[in-house]
Amino acid sequence: MPIHCNYHPWESAFVLPLDHPYVDISAADGTFCIARLPVGRWEFQAWHEKPERLDMPMWPKGRFSVTIKPETNDLGTIKIAPTMLEK
Repeated sequence: MPIHCNYHPWESAFVLPLDHPYVDISAADGTFCIARLPVGRWEFQAWHEKPERLDMPMWPKGRFSVTIKPETNDLGTIKIAPTMLEK
C-alpha cells in the first residue's frame, strides 16, 4: 500500500502487511538475506517501487520458485535491465 505526503511529493513509503516474518529489503549493493527461512520449496516475488512487480519472461508477474536447503542458499547474480525500473 503506497503512502504519499500531500506537502512533499518526494516523501513516500510503502506498507506491506504480511502474516509471516520472511521478507527483506535489499542493501545499496542489491544483496539481501531472508533469515530463518524454513527448508522446502518457496515462491518469491521480486518487487520494486517504480514498476512494482518485476515482470520478466522467467518470472511471470515477478514470481519465481526456489527450493531452500539447510545452511546457505545463493540465488547468484540476478540482472535486471534498467528499462525494467522505468514506470
